[in-house]
Amino acid sequence: PPPVSEGGVGVRVLASEPIVGNLYRLDKLVAANTPTDAVINELYLAALSRKPSPEEFGPINDYVTKAADKRAALEDTFWSLLNSKEFMFNH
Repeated sequence: PPPVSEGGVGVRVLASEPIVGNLYRLDKLVAANTPTDAVINELYLAALSRKPSPEEFGPINDYVTKAADKRAALEDTFWSLLNSKEFMFNH
């Protein structure tokens, strides 16, 4: 596929309605004070169509829980899932 800098497939995927919609949903979950574990599960389901394994969940939960800006940490987590090999090979 063409590199993202050339306006290829990557740009269309990352700017797609489902991705933007999930970021909007993240805002709503954070505003509603949804428990961190539930939000992490939602992010995994949105990006990878599965919940995180215990090995994946622990470090992410620690990162988000200790972050000064929980919303930013959750968004970072979502983007990292979208940049994972699992996402790229499945979508």
